[in-house]
Amino acid sequence: MPTKTRPARISRGAGGYFTALNPQLGATETQIFWQPEVLPTSVVLGETPWQPAARRLGPALLSAAIAKYHDINGIPLILPNRVRVSLQGNDPERPMAIIIPADETLPARLAGVERFRRILAGKPAGPLPPSQRLTPRHRRRLIQMLKALDGKLSDATYREIAAVLFGPNAARERGWKTTPVRAQTIRLVNDGYNMMNREYLKLLRGS
Repeated sequence: MPTKTRPARISRGAGGYFTALNPQLGATETQIFWQPEVLPTSVVLGETPWQPAARRLGPALLSAAIAKYHDINGIPLILPNRVRVSLQGNDPERPMAIIIPADETLPARLAGVERFRRILAGKPAGPLPPSQRLTPRHRRRLIQMLKALDGKLSDATYREIAAVLFGPNAARERGWKTTPVRAQTIRLVNDGYNMMNREYLKLLRGS
């Protein structure tokens, strides 16, 4: 008796797609909403005990947002200059306070608050903190890692991957199995696997 295949279910919480983002869009064409516990430069706004003195930031932030999303925990926003804010709850009209967890990412969280303060003052947010910026060298290596991982996931050999990354001459060397190029290629593939398996979150945390 043939096995019945259950059709894939489209998640309304994933924007009507089978994945959390529209797979037809490129990486630079869509916005990703990271949870504040994952991206420490995100500013969390919650209810304040000092109701009379607190500002009602919600309506102004909603109108200034270049991207927003509603979920059961609140309203994540992306403001100009890549300033990210998470409004807790679903009532942006209430007075709000900035919530700063005192964890190991406190310096990055304080830097995120300062960028948010500048946006509120009508100024450019300024650069991201150094822990959130990639150096040109780090960026180049990440690109190599992703290329190496892509090749391995497509069943390419280490030699074929090395030819793409370092040129065909590098992969034609005698004694291939003992060359530094082969060892470097293997490291790039392994690091690519680690990055795919949630190590990319370290980039967001600046660690």
